[in-house]
This record gives sequence, C-alpha cells and structure tokens, in this order.
Amino acid sequence: MSDEAAQPQDPQGLPVGTKRNVALRNLFLDPNNYRFIDQQDYVRVPEDKVMDADIQRRTTAFLLGRNNEEVDDLIASFKKSGWLPVDQIQVRQIAQGKYLVVEGNRRVAALKHLERRFQEGGVDLGGLDPSFFSAVPVVLYENADEAHRLIVMALGHISGKKRWPLVNQARLVQSLIKEHKWSEQDVCDAVSMSKKELRSTLKTLDLCER
Repeated sequence: MSDEAAQPQDPQGLPVGTKRNVALRNLFLDPNNYRFIDQQDYVRVPEDKVMDADIQRRTTAFLLGRNNEEVDDLIASFKKSGWLPVDQIQVRQIAQGKYLVVEGNRRVAALKHLERRFQEGGVDLGGLDPSFFSAVPVVLYENADEAHRLIVMALGHISGKKRWPLVNQARLVQSLIKEHKWSEQDVCDAVSMSKKELRSTLKTLDLCER
C-alpha cells in the first residue's frame, strides 16, 4: 500500500519527489553512503548487490555502532515521542516495491533495530506505534541520477546541521567535480557553500591523501 502526493517544484530544478508509505522491510540501507568513506573496511558495493543480506547486515552494523552507540539518541526519541516528521526519509526505487535510502539511513537503521527487537519480544516501543513499521513515510525520487543523490546527502551533511567529518565531505565534493563534471560554481550553488569553503574542503582531502 502506498500513499502518493506530488511535492512542490524544486527551485533548483532537481527531480521532484512524491510522498508514499512503505513497509520498513522494503527499505534498504545504502552501503555506499559517504558517511562510510573513512571506515577502514569500507568497500564500494555494486548496484546489483546492495540488497544482499550480508551487505545489509554490514551496513546496519556501521550505522548502529558498537552497542548501538551511533543511534542511541534516535532510539530514545522514538520510544519517548514516537515518529516525529522533522526530517524526510528520501529514497529511490531499486526493484519492484524495493527502495534504497538516499537520506535517512541512520533513522531507518534505528527503526529496523527496534522492529527486530520488538518481534523478538525484547523491547518496549514506548510511544512508537508498532503499526508504523508497515507504513513508513518516505519521499520517492524518480528519474534521479547519481549527482542528485550526492546533492541530497550534501545538503544534510555538508551545509546542514549533521555534518560529516571533513574527509567525507571532501570526497563527495570531489566526486561531483571530477566524476560528474560539475563546475565549482555549480557545486557551491547546489550545496550552499562558498568557493573558499569548497577549495578548503578539497585541500583537506589532498593533504589526507598525500
């Protein structure tokens, strides 16, 4: 079951998203998320392998952290207040009825952890209604390319509130410029950063890779 509603046109001309509800089991964590770039055992995963069970387990372990320390804040929030639609979970379709999380991987990982523990009878969900696991609100972006995926992440983790380490930020910016042939000005406009910040970010990466 899915509920759809058109989103307003994006002023930057990016693909327009539609709202829908998706069962949590049909949301797959992104093993190529740039937050993992600095992990020692990170290996890029081909598109046709992202739904593999072992890949998803490894990605979940990255996101949860040891003893769930990376999502403790989210788990506590879900139990206390339930789902608060403060930040969107943004996805793209990778198979019929299956979706890859572009933005919101940490939240989805925390929800999957709670669902598993709930099914095992090992956790009280508090204010989180268990029916939520069957209808998680997401925004689906159709016809979105890789550059759009990078911009979505950049807005949350370079110019947004939840910033990644500088090396992770730099590699995303570098990918837009080198692989997708964006100009410095295009990146600055899309990510809301100055050229000085952009060049400083790339300089950080250059120093780290020497």
